Amino acid sequence: MRPRRPSFNQLVNENKILLLKDEQLMLKIEQKIENKQLTKKEPKTTVLPN
Repeated sequence: MRPRRPSFNQLVNENKILLLKDEQLMLKIEQKIENKQLTKKEPKTTVLPN
């Protein structure tokens, strides 16, 4: 006998869970990037003579 394949709904649910985890991870990464940009000192700009 063939092994039973997962139902479509089960696959959808598993992929939803994976997507939610990925979205949470992306949010964490975005927050880290924002924090680094906020804490990073702005580079000094030099005025070039004309």
